Amino acid sequence: MNSTILIIGGGQAGAQAIDTLRREGFAGRLILVGEEPQLPYQRPPLSKKYLAGELSVDRLPFRHRAFYEEHRAELLLGERAVRLDPAARTVALAGGAVLNYDRLLLCLGAAPRRLNCKGANLAGVHYLRDLKDADAPTSGRAPARSSSAAVTSDSKPLRLAATWVSRRRFWRWRTAS
Repeated sequence: MNSTILIIGGGQAGAQAIDTLRREGFAGRLILVGEEPQLPYQRPPLSKKYLAGELSVDRLPFRHRAFYEEHRAELLLGERAVRLDPAARTVALAGGAVLNYDRLLLCLGAAPRRLNCKGANLAGVHYLRDLKDADAPTSGRAPARSSSAAVTSDSKPLRLAATWVSRRRFWRWRTAS
């Protein structure tokens, strides 16, 4: 009996799951649902080489489309899973489709913690998690300023500062404690 494995999440874990399942002999149906319209891609370069213009968008994906075709993986990109019914073994998508599965793999990744302080909702406050976020400062959505602030709990301010300084955009940064 062929079964269906539904993978929710279009990041590295989802892409790797397809490779691993096929290498381990799974012959059933594989479906990957990803909220973003792009193929699963690398996130770390977004705050480094991509922002600096040293890496083009076509170099970000983990695998090319041919990989997913060769591995007989159905890609539902640009689709958001909105409801899970474990008893019925279904997942509803925002567009109205309902997918059945035998096994479910949740590869949801992480979301940035949002600021909870005065000014957190001002224009020009941006979060860096995905390609859309990385394109925001250069797409005209962010106002041009001579200085900005990067607040984070890891080393991203250093990478952002180096990237933006190299692009003649100067950042004042502070690491959150």
